[in-house]
Amino acid sequence: MLRDNISWEAISDKLRTRISSGCCLKWSGELCRKRWNQMIRHIGHYKNKSFAEQVELLSQRYCPDLLEAREAYDAKVPVC
Repeated sequence: MLRDNISWEAISDKLRTRISSGCCLKWSGELCRKRWNQMIRHIGHYKNKSFAEQVELLSQRYCPDLLEAREAYDAKVPVC
């Protein structure tokens, strides 16, 4: 099953907790977009921030452990 250019069958195989149609309904693009819009409304003045700034603020708020992993990755990858 391919929707939004995503192989939901492959995701279902990895998760082993939902069938492909269930994964697609749970995590389809529209649902993710709706959740994104809900989260950015709470960061304040989000319309004046770039996408990168929005991601940075949300990652600091919701996933501080991701920030550490990204900084470690950035330290290993040379910037061109």
